[in-house]
Amino acid sequence: LMLRPHAEALGDAVLVGARTVLADDPSLLWRGRGGRGLRIVVDTRGVVPVDRRIFTDGQAGRTIVATTARCAAARRRAYEAAGAQVWVLPAGRGGRGVSLPRLMARAGEEGLLHILCEGGGELAASLARGGLVDDYVFFVAPSLLGGGALPVIGGEGWTMDDKPALCFTAVERVGRDVMIRAEPA
Repeated sequence: LMLRPHAEALGDAVLVGARTVLADDPSLLWRGRGGRGLRIVVDTRGVVPVDRRIFTDGQAGRTIVATTARCAAARRRAYEAAGAQVWVLPAGRGGRGVSLPRLMARAGEEGLLHILCEGGGELAASLARGGLVDDYVFFVAPSLLGGGALPVIGGEGWTMDDKPALCFTAVERVGRDVMIRAEPA
């Protein structure tokens, strides 16, 4: 997985989880030039209804739903009828979620080499834990969030002994924010 700033000018796809689509109903369409501008939704059980923007905005052909055999055949057919591609992939470790290594392999087979993860903390944590991130981009805003804010990286967290080590490669001011780029050490 390659996370890059200004990915809409470079990237092949935006990756989100089903929870992000359910909560935000995002468009995920590219605003810039270049790249393929595909949308990949990780939806293990087929919980995203076909009334969401990714299926109804006239660009459903740019949507890929990555799912497992736990997604009902009728739901898969509904996604395809809306115009989306459906990739049925093996489940991840312990039967949980979509196998992200297999998803990344399939994306690579399809020529999708630069993927921007815009998903939530759980998807980000799974990608990081799986060693599937080549380039991290963090934006720090001059704002504080309260105790109810969602974490950038979800899951149970890491201990000091098993945390992934990163190497900062760039720090840049972007408007009022600070962008920090890092890669696995």
